[in-house]
Amino acid sequence: MAKVTVTLERKGPQGDKGDTGVGIESTVDHNDGTFTVHYSDGTSFTTSDFTGPQGIQGIQGIQGIQGETGPQGATGPQGPQGVKGDTGATGATGPQGATGATGPQGPPGIQGETGATGPQGPQGLQGPAGDISTSSIDDLNDVDTTTTAPTDGQALLYFSADGKWKPENLTSSLAGLTDTTITSPAGGEALVYNPSNSKWENAEALVNLETNVSGWIYGGKSYYMGLAGSSETNPLGIYFKPDGTRMFVSGRADDRVKEFSLSTAWDITTSSFVQEGPSLLSLDGNISGLFFKSDGTKVYLLGYGNDRIGEYTLSTAWDVSTMGSLQYYDTTNDGYTTPYGLDLKPDGTELYLATWDAKKVAQYTMSTAFDISTISFTREFDVSNETSQHVNSVRFASNGTRMIIMDEAEKFFEYALSTAWDISTATFTAESSASPPNNNIDDFYIYEGGDKVFVISDGADTVYEYSTKSYVSSRGLAVAGISAGEGTLSGGAIVGASLNVGSGSIIAGGITSSGSLTVTNHIDNNGRLRAAKNNQQAEIATWNNVNGTANKYIKIGGNLSSTSDQRNNGSYRHPSTPGNNIIEIGARGSSITHIENLTELQEVTVNDNIIVYGKPKVEDTNPTATGTTIYSDTFTEASDTALGSHTSDSGHTYSTIFDDTGGNGPNLTVFGGSGQAGMDQSVDNEGQTFVSSAVTSGVDYELIWNYQVDLTGINGSDLIHFAFGVVDSNNYFLLSLCWNSTGTPHGNSMLIKVTNGAGSEIIGDPFSFHNLTISSNTAYEIKIKLVDRQHYIYHDNTLIWSGYLSGFPYDTDHGAGIGIGDRVYSGGRESHINYKFNSVTQKEYQASDFTYPNSYIEQGYFGIGTTTPSEKLEIIGNGKVSGNFEVAGSDGVILTSPGGTRYKITVDNSGNLTTALA
Repeated sequence: MAKVTVTLERKGPQGDKGDTGVGIESTVDHNDGTFTVHYSDGTSFTTSDFTGPQGIQGIQGIQGIQGETGPQGATGPQGPQGVKGDTGATGATGPQGATGATGPQGPPGIQGETGATGPQGPQGLQGPAGDISTSSIDDLNDVDTTTTAPTDGQALLYFSADGKWKPENLTSSLAGLTDTTITSPAGGEALVYNPSNSKWENAEALVNLETNVSGWIYGGKSYYMGLAGSSETNPLGIYFKPDGTRMFVSGRADDRVKEFSLSTAWDITTSSFVQEGPSLLSLDGNISGLFFKSDGTKVYLLGYGNDRIGEYTLSTAWDVSTMGSLQYYDTTNDGYTTPYGLDLKPDGTELYLATWDAKKVAQYTMSTAFDISTISFTREFDVSNETSQHVNSVRFASNGTRMIIMDEAEKFFEYALSTAWDISTATFTAESSASPPNNNIDDFYIYEGGDKVFVISDGADTVYEYSTKSYVSSRGLAVAGISAGEGTLSGGAIVGASLNVGSGSIIAGGITSSGSLTVTNHIDNNGRLRAAKNNQQAEIATWNNVNGTANKYIKIGGNLSSTSDQRNNGSYRHPSTPGNNIIEIGARGSSITHIENLTELQEVTVNDNIIVYGKPKVEDTNPTATGTTIYSDTFTEASDTALGSHTSDSGHTYSTIFDDTGGNGPNLTVFGGSGQAGMDQSVDNEGQTFVSSAVTSGVDYELIWNYQVDLTGINGSDLIHFAFGVVDSNNYFLLSLCWNSTGTPHGNSMLIKVTNGAGSEIIGDPFSFHNLTISSNTAYEIKIKLVDRQHYIYHDNTLIWSGYLSGFPYDTDHGAGIGIGDRVYSGGRESHINYKFNSVTQKEYQASDFTYPNSYIEQGYFGIGTTTPSEKLEIIGNGKVSGNFEVAGSDGVILTSPGGTRYKITVDNSGNLTTALA
């Protein structure tokens, strides 16, 4: 039976509502063991630190799965070097490296064995008479000793019948001679027959060996220094290493000492540039003179602007790059300004100055040899009695008994010193009579061991070699034969056998030789190789009479007494344009036959016939090209753009072939919106030249650059360049143009050839000869026209120069470009913002652009395949005509059958052909 429990509850009445409670709205964990409790009534409460003590460490959990590799961390610091490992096996030998520079010359080797005896040399000069007081004919071979002893006045004569020399009487006076021009010969004299007057004449000193300056003469050798790196445009000092393997040059353009190597000692034609020394501006900006201590450890120079003698020490002998410490002496202490040339006594105790203004030689003593700090003035020697010119240089013979000066007029004056090295004992003895090959000779160096003198030209940037010995005939040379290696025959030569005239000889008179005549590099006093008799003459010559440009000619003709440039009596004709080579044939009273502008492809043979190989000369040398455009640019850009980032109108880009700006400007720039290109700033000694990527080869073309210049502020060092024939940055041609602020050409203009990075001058200042002038901010054109491999250079329509450029890459891809400022050759030039290019155009020539002259034979017969033509034109062999062959008139055409029968073919007015026996 279930039990039920019932609870009874009595519910009371509802109580009153209590007050609103306060609850927790939020809590904040401060992560330090404390909490803040925020209540609903806006109050809060922060607990104390509830952090309990550290619990016991739990058991190590199971390792988790390997995570992905994180990114590479930064490299830590270098750890300590480990222990050196074992040496590895030797690797294979690498390729042979480039040959290093030649080291200094080693000490002399051991004396070698004596060589074989050389061939017999020429007979020397007659020596003084020996002592014959005890000699007799018994001492001589092939002498007939059966006769009595010779008496006074007798001589030995050879008798071929018995092969013996015998004493015979000779006439001891002129009484027995009727065809002489003298009455009493002096002791030691001889008589020589002169065929010009059929007389025997006194031959004393007929051939005289000159050793003083009066016999110095240019020997034909020279060396031009104006190459890249070696250029010194104002060389004023020259010196040689004693063994002749090094040449040194100083000057006022670069103010450095230049060093050259001679592969053959004392032969300047084998010179090559080696290096240059440091700047000498601490001494002066106008350097002249040059002297080296004999061991090459000191060098002496002059600063004629600051009036100083400078002494530099070389840490490595004869190596100018090691020139270091400088000490100097001020010549104004002794009243001398502008010291220009110097020399030293070999022991370094005496120094000599050529004083340009004072026209004196000053002598100084150094109490300590080769120490300029111990220098003191000793004495001076006045040379104004011998020359009224400024004195450029002074040199002494190695023994101090001869002093030689050179004046501003390029003359040498020699003095003998009775006391060696004491100029107060000097006496004038001789002066030079030879003219220099170029003016502005400033210094010289004497090589006594080889009878040579080397002179240096400020005007030509060239060293010339003189010979100190020459053979001089004052009245003509009448001999059986002569061989003159170097020398002068000033009176002519009459030779009975053969005549051999060597390099450097000058014959001011004529030559008559019944035997052979061999001439090596011979010129006469007018610069010609000549052979003449009476009024007939043959010449091969070079002259500079036309615009200063060398021309060459071969001339055969007669009656050459006229001195005019235009002759019609068989002599030469000066061409109207420079640079021509001419062959002319003529005779008295006849007109000239001449062929101009010969090239290596042409030949002229004159022997009653004239044969010419090669193209006919283009009659119009200023044609306008109308063919394919190779390259064009009008320099169009919206904003300023560096030329290297510009694209030409023809779609070509630009790259540099010369840039010495160091990447810091100035920059050749295409100026936005102007249609012009130029430098963005004017900077001294810096510049750029660019070439277009357009190339061509094997075609004739015309290049036209349109340019202009604001003449304000322009001077002779500001240049604009026109590049052509550009193969690469080391091989190209450059026409540099330079204007004065007056609008006249400046001498720094020139045509330059760059080969393997080295520049050389082809033509200097080609513009000044044409009296050109320009106006400021006016457009002009430079035109270079390549026609039949010959170049014609125009300024507007004025022909500046024409000729064949040796080494021009006609058959090799080459381009053209523009430049402003400095250049690879004759550098130190300035870029200027006032030069602007307006456009460049290069077009090919086509055949229709040219006109050719008519060629004809006025009289006689012309043969092809035969030397004896019997008709106006006779051809032996086959002929071919590409085009029409027209026969005018009614005579018809005669054909010969294989059997020899001749047929005439004629045509009537209706075109009908008729054949009949001829």
